[in-house]
Amino acid sequence: LHVFQYTGDEDALSHHTTQSSSTPPWRPLPNARCPVFLRYPAIFGDGNRLVLAGGGDGSSTVSLVKEYCLDTNQWVESNRYPDLPSPLLKAYPVKIAGEMQLVGGYVFTDQQIRLSITSITTCEIKEDQGETSRTWRTDILPPLSNMSAGACNLFGSVAVAGGHLGDGKCVSGVFVLDLKSKEWLQLPSLKTACNRPSLVVFKQHLLSFSGLNSDFNRLSSSQRLEL
Repeated sequence: LHVFQYTGDEDALSHHTTQSSSTPPWRPLPNARCPVFLRYPAIFGDGNRLVLAGGGDGSSTVSLVKEYCLDTNQWVESNRYPDLPSPLLKAYPVKIAGEMQLVGGYVFTDQQIRLSITSITTCEIKEDQGETSRTWRTDILPPLSNMSAGACNLFGSVAVAGGHLGDGKCVSGVFVLDLKSKEWLQLPSLKTACNRPSLVVFKQHLLSFSGLNSDFNRLSSSQRLEL
């Protein structure tokens, strides 16, 4: 099992593997420092590449996409993915039916912050005579106020849970996005409100792990929602 993380404070990728008990828990990847300073990008894998999409450069939100090749341990100059159609910070990557969905996120514009989830950005992949092209498409959604919610693939739909409303106060709402109608459907709420939980679907349950409370302390408990 290989797990990767990106530390924005250090602009670097690190790697954890469970293949060897003698391996340190986390180790930096070679040449792991991103050539561009990015805070809170969406990060996801595509074959032998780790993709960082959007984020902040310290003063504004950006639409840049940077890719790291695990075969060469280098940041590549020729990306598979184009830059995002608009700047986005802290979007939630969810892969559904082979397409990457970036849900919500922040946008800083003239000192204003868009707090709610108002859009979904989908990467469409097309094959033509052996050539693969990727194009981002943004669809506007009915605003959902959850900010910093957890997100995951729920049986082919996007589920979000928890988060806060911009004032730091955690919420417990759980919502599912119908990708055809682009409408949010509400599910029963989490028992404990939390910010940025990790979500996993197992059998007929939506599992929520960890997260932060309203005082930004790490929660050690897990929650289960029967679907």
